[in-house]
Amino acid sequence: MKIRFRSFVALLLSCVGLFAIIAYLDYRSFKVDTLSYSGIAFEDTRETILDRFGSPDFVLAPAATSEPQARDARSWLRFYYPLSEIPPNTKVEDYNEWGFNASGDRAELTVEFKPQGIRVNRITCAATNTGAGKQCPSLFGIRIGDTEPSILRKLGEPDSQKFYGATKTLEYADLGVDFTLDKQDVYRISSFSPKGDTNAIRRRYLLARLSGAF
Repeated sequence: MKIRFRSFVALLLSCVGLFAIIAYLDYRSFKVDTLSYSGIAFEDTRETILDRFGSPDFVLAPAATSEPQARDARSWLRFYYPLSEIPPNTKVEDYNEWGFNASGDRAELTVEFKPQGIRVNRITCAATNTGAGKQCPSLFGIRIGDTEPSILRKLGEPDSQKFYGATKTLEYADLGVDFTLDKQDVYRISSFSPKGDTNAIRRRYLLARLSGAF
């Protein structure tokens, strides 16, 4: 009887240990989303991005007028320059925001660098539909086309909400991410730095797990 009991205890402890390992690895996977997005890390430099993606299709620059060449909610205070039309005597490295896949055959990716710095500060992926080739990578279990109730169920209430015309942006500052919706569906995912503290990330993780987000 004692042998069976000891065997049961050993098995139970092994199961608990295995569960703890799985939970730890799962949390690490969740936390990775605070460090990078779409294959780009916040430690990446301008040189790294150029080596990996080549020259950008366009750049964004701060507007000096109240009527910039606006294209969306995040660029309403930006001038949009295709690479072939950037102002004379400037080069790609002079701009802090670079855009890729502007031809429209894939989701559009924008990389923003820290002002006066060389490292990535924000990564944004936007897609106007969910067809083949138009998808952005998911982030914290949220995908292009998800609805606001789905985001709230998975991550809880956002830290802030912003409205630009018909679009709405939900920002989760502790995770360093915001989701922009148009007609109630996510069409843009943006990951930024810095992030919240470890406890805040753990709380969001637990909420996501309890909601069955993953």
